[in-house]
Amino acid sequence: MPHKTINSYPSIGKEAELPIFMRAVGCNEYQSEDDKKEGYLYHQIFFVEEGELRFTVNHEDFRITPGMGFFIRAHCPYRILPLTRLCTTHWVSFGSRYEETLFPLLSLGDSQIYLNLPMKELKMQLKKMYLLSTEDTFYSRCQNSALVYSYLMDFYAHQEKSRTGKEEEAVNPALLLAKRYIEQYYFNDLTLDTLAAFANVSPQHLCRLFQTHMHMRPTHYINQTRVKVAKWQLHNTDKTIAEIAEGVGFSTPYYFTNTFKKFENMSPSAYRKLVRS
Repeated sequence: MPHKTINSYPSIGKEAELPIFMRAVGCNEYQSEDDKKEGYLYHQIFFVEEGELRFTVNHEDFRITPGMGFFIRAHCPYRILPLTRLCTTHWVSFGSRYEETLFPLLSLGDSQIYLNLPMKELKMQLKKMYLLSTEDTFYSRCQNSALVYSYLMDFYAHQEKSRTGKEEEAVNPALLLAKRYIEQYYFNDLTLDTLAAFANVSPQHLCRLFQTHMHMRPTHYINQTRVKVAKWQLHNTDKTIAEIAEGVGFSTPYYFTNTFKKFENMSPSAYRKLVRS
């Protein structure tokens, strides 16, 4: 985006019924102090291009320098304090109707810090969102919904690459496509043939990719993803074990419980009691 302060707040219409919709996008050349004691109405992702700032959330302070970014969940209190006169930030805010399933998969809690971001690529994505937002039509707002989802997945892929240190895993197109498909449709009856067709490789090659880079079979990753979402729901919702089992894609509560025990060494009910005590 241009090196100046530009912000856009398009209207919100029917696209708000989509899983994700963009609320606003912008660039602040001189980021001002922002103290939101009750948080902001929408989720936000910032990254710093120049200068430094202090990001405070949940009574923790983080020094954010160029190439770093952070996610803030809606309604989460936070404070942004510039530490240099010139502090250039780029940001986008968005709403989501599927936080309880999407956010656990993206490892998003109240906040998330990102390091060594590819700023050039991210700036180009935000520029596209900004230009679309100035049209402010239903079609352009729907396009921005898709761009925000892609933006989130790029942050997630970058985070995974940094966490694992396995760059090939994060950038291998077929593996990344298969993982994205699982993370989006884990609640369906997924088959190896379906995943391979989506990734445009043979089932055998997809299995080799998972074994080589993740040391597991695709079915293991599917169940791992389902259990990850189930853990979040056990902690944050009052759904029954049967409701959670069905919602995350297990055919029966019995199968769900057995699989959960293999990953967590305890039953779903024991896990819920532990995290809520």
